[in-house]
Formats: sequence, C-alpha cells, structure tokens
Amino acid sequence: MAHLTRPEVPALDDLVPRTLEMERRGLMLFGLELRYQRAYEEMSMRTLAELLGIRQDIISRIESGRWMPTEEEEATIREWIEARVEA
Repeated sequence: MAHLTRPEVPALDDLVPRTLEMERRGLMLFGLELRYQRAYEEMSMRTLAELLGIRQDIISRIESGRWMPTEEEEATIREWIEARVEA
C-alpha cells in the first residue's frame, strides 16, 4: 500500500477544551495523539492492540480519553508513537 507523505500534525492542543481540569485534558490529548498516529499508519485498533499487547477495549478507551493508562501501558504507547514519528 502506498504511503502518503506525513501531513502536518494538527494542533491537537486546540481540539481539547482548555476549561477541562489538567488531568482530564492530558488524557484527552494523549488519546488524540494515539488515534492520530494509528490513523496515519492506517492501522486498525485490533492490529495495534495485538502489536502493543494491550487489549483493544483499553486502546479504545485511551483514544477517547476515558481511560487512564497504567505506567506500563503509557510507556509502551509512547515508545510506539516516538518510533513512528522518528521514522
């Protein structure tokens, strides 16, 4: 499958209301970042869940800002995102 050039990263910060409490806002931004990167990679949630070893329902909740990932889940996800951004 042909890969498009990386589009400009949307200003995710502008997509989350600044009136939310800091922790909730941070969760939503982290979830948006994960969703953006997964969509850019044209990867299904199921495939990402299998790749990262994190259940699909957890990935879904993280992306929607409804789940606080464990330290291990967050580290795994951040490592995956960073590897994609550097590529």
